[in-house]
Amino acid sequence: MSPTSDALNTGGSVVNAFISTNCTIRKGPFEGHRLAFEYGVPIYQNLNGIQMWGRNTLLLGWQASF
Repeated sequence: MSPTSDALNTGGSVVNAFISTNCTIRKGPFEGHRLAFEYGVPIYQNLNGIQMWGRNTLLLGWQASF
């Protein structure tokens, strides 16, 4: 059996910590737009079997409302 087909190589526990900020533009040509930034790091991982470990996460988003 292939290790990737083994059902025991799934699941586990993961705890991530995130910090984020949002910036809303109130005046000018980008009025009503929002810029969001989020950064996360895994602080605890206990995975079952053969799995890839989680790494840092970076999210950058731009929203426009009209």
